[in-house]
Amino acid sequence: RLAAACQSSLLGRTLQLCGGVVQVVTEAAPPYRVVSVSAGWQQLCGYSREEAAGRSLSFLQGPETQQEPLRALMRAVRESRPALVRLTNYTKAGASYEHQLSVEPLLDPRGVVRCFQATSLVLRWPGETWRASPSPTDESTYLPLVSDSPMPPLWPLLGRAVRPDAVQISPYLPISPSYLLGRAVR
Repeated sequence: RLAAACQSSLLGRTLQLCGGVVQVVTEAAPPYRVVSVSAGWQQLCGYSREEAAGRSLSFLQGPETQQEPLRALMRAVRESRPALVRLTNYTKAGASYEHQLSVEPLLDPRGVVRCFQATSLVLRWPGETWRASPSPTDESTYLPLVSDSPMPPLWPLLGRAVRPDAVQISPYLPISPSYLLGRAVR
């Protein structure tokens, strides 16, 4: 319950500061090139859709990017499983940020993986520093570095955060499903 409450407030902060959901869609096969990004992702990372499209997300990695969660993430993606990791990445300006990254395969009607969808909860914003000793109310201390849970817990929270009357907050990317399915697998 505590982790869910923490995620809920982190989700609210992420939506408020990024202006929407921080989400990226990649191809289904290595090197998992970016197919689309949300406006929230662009706001956080500093890259435009055009700058990110066609690139592997490795361009967001840097000296503080943790290797253990990265290996766990890539293993889950290779096995077409959902994954939940806490990871440090970098903006276009070179500032580090930490986020909880929830990745899941998107399947076509036949059950074939066509792309991967990744959604972030920002734990530490670019330019922020970690406190020397986290307080008992520090939300990020309750979130695992790598979760072996069969389904990332972010989606129930995201579903509650996105209300039909809040049109400016949408989990949907500005591309059509036919574009995703036609473009993701060649």
